[in-house]
Amino acid sequence: MYPKKSSLYLILIIIITLLITVSVSVNFFYIYSPDKNDMEDILKKVIVISLFIIVFLFLAIHHFVIKPLQNIIKIISNCYKNGIPIERVSLNSSKEISILANEINKMINTIKYSQDILIDNKNKLKLLLQMSPTAVRIAKNNGEEIVFANNSYLKLLGIELKDLPNKNPKSYYLKESIYKDLLNSLDKNETIENKLLPLNINGSEIWVIASYMNIIYDGEKAVIGWFYDVTDKIQIQKQIEEQKNEFETIFNYSIDGLAIVDLESNFLKFNASFIKMTGFTREELLKTSCLKLTATEDKQISKNAFINVLKKGLVVDFEKNYIIKDKKNIIKH
Repeated sequence: MYPKKSSLYLILIIIITLLITVSVSVNFFYIYSPDKNDMEDILKKVIVISLFIIVFLFLAIHHFVIKPLQNIIKIISNCYKNGIPIERVSLNSSKEISILANEINKMINTIKYSQDILIDNKNKLKLLLQMSPTAVRIAKNNGEEIVFANNSYLKLLGIELKDLPNKNPKSYYLKESIYKDLLNSLDKNETIENKLLPLNINGSEIWVIASYMNIIYDGEKAVIGWFYDVTDKIQIQKQIEEQKNEFETIFNYSIDGLAIVDLESNFLKFNASFIKMTGFTREELLKTSCLKLTATEDKQISKNAFINVLKKGLVVDFEKNYIIKDKKNIIKH
């Protein structure tokens, strides 16, 4: 609803015009009338003239001012969804109204041009996101309604585009509280990038590196998310950890003496059986090397064996005399 001040102003102008007309007419007829005593007839003539002037002024104002303004209001009120008027304002009016209409048309054209650029950029951005190998989606309504998803995101979820409207992003997190905490951080304008997260997709645990950001999409607040699937790397890492744990178990509890040395044959790590076998303490072994504990006559073949290990990765069936505590010798394989 538009305010009705213009109507009140028009009534006020008419009343003031009427009063001025009556006052001027009464004075005119009172001064120039041949019969100054016939005031009743003078008043009738004044009223008729006043009404005529009022009607004339009303029609003139309505035709030249009010109607063109009403047409302008009607045109700019008839808009597309984006708020841009469908039609342009007509310039067939008085000079002042035409100038106003022309300026309004310029503003409409400028807004439309800017809107076209925004739409074009938006389409280009969508195309880039659609082609991205990284999974991308945009969600509105507090991050719970997915309004855009590229093919990589659909592949990540294992769904088709037609199934997307029925999916709520929070259902893919192991706990809904995880997603809620992410949205709370975004509400505080905190940066969320490269965050390692586990997802529950079709009953399987999927690990992703995720980033989130607040954006405006189709004139509404939304959240855009990027997801890089690192499940294979996490699984490999877990396998390495498992193998490491298995190796640690075998290394620590083996009845055979086992030791790890660096490229200079210095001791780095050894098990309890190796300590028991050599008779040295842990501190003493860390201060010496494999070659230093080798009998003098076997040092050269030990060096050669060490070189072959570096070249080939292993040496088998190698024997040498090992010096243990109290200068005793044992045969070491």
